[in-house]
Amino acid sequence: MNATLHESLLAFWRLDDPNALWVLAGACLLGALAAVAGGFAVLQRRALLGDALAHAALPGVVIAFLLTGSRDWPVLLGGAAASSLLGMLALDWLTRRAHIRQEAALAAVLTSFFALGIVLLTWLQKNPVGMQAGLDKLLFGQAAALTLDDLRLLALLALAVFGSVVLLLPRLRWVVFDPLHARASGANEAAYHRLLTLLLVLAVVTGMQLVGIVLMAALLLIPAAAARFWTDRLGSLLLLSALFGMIAGALAANVSHALPRMPTGPWVVVFLALIFAASLLFGRARGLLRASSRQGS
Repeated sequence: MNATLHESLLAFWRLDDPNALWVLAGACLLGALAAVAGGFAVLQRRALLGDALAHAALPGVVIAFLLTGSRDWPVLLGGAAASSLLGMLALDWLTRRAHIRQEAALAAVLTSFFALGIVLLTWLQKNPVGMQAGLDKLLFGQAAALTLDDLRLLALLALAVFGSVVLLLPRLRWVVFDPLHARASGANEAAYHRLLTLLLVLAVVTGMQLVGIVLMAALLLIPAAAARFWTDRLGSLLLLSALFGMIAGALAANVSHALPRMPTGPWVVVFLALIFAASLLFGRARGLLRASSRQGS
């Protein structure tokens, strides 16, 4: 049994199977995309935002299927994006207009949207059409279902996110670390905050197929949290976050390929947790061993 599993794990890296190549490329793209978008949420101390937007996507997926009867990934992505954007607008209204504290508004949006999604999904699964929809797999992800067309769509979305970050990195640095400087330079701080939230939405809707809605927050937040132990520079932090996300995605895709009944999402989180633990211990900027050696000297 162990020998067979070992052979299956190694066979994945030969990439003889085109589907294995697509899954690997998709997992790496999704890992990097979510890590970069989530990095800004970590730096702004808005970690719960990514979790709220991920859970807000579920009712949109179910409603998109109910309206179209289609399981095509672009259709479901459209529904997820619309629902997450609605959640973003609800958060904005609750905090700016209703003057509710951000933590309370995030909790309200997360729980209400996700509860609505679970109710719709449960109802859908009770009829013959819904039982064959397979939407429940979006809760924990199924990277093995990626197709070449899905991969092309993911590549376009990743290009949009990475391009936006590279082009606007100086302004985004001001908004995150020095909002007074950003205002003095004439930057529209609110617009940049909305842009960062939109990048989170894009990461959420593209990451659902890899890790699922329930565990999406881990892919958004853990890579950046781990990278913080290694560097204090924004550019280096984003690059390290992307690298950690890619490594976890690739290793999880490997395990899921060797063990088809294993969901991809939980394994991504397992590998991210291992990366975080290693960074916590050995990180050269804030790692525990580094800090203890400084105190000892």
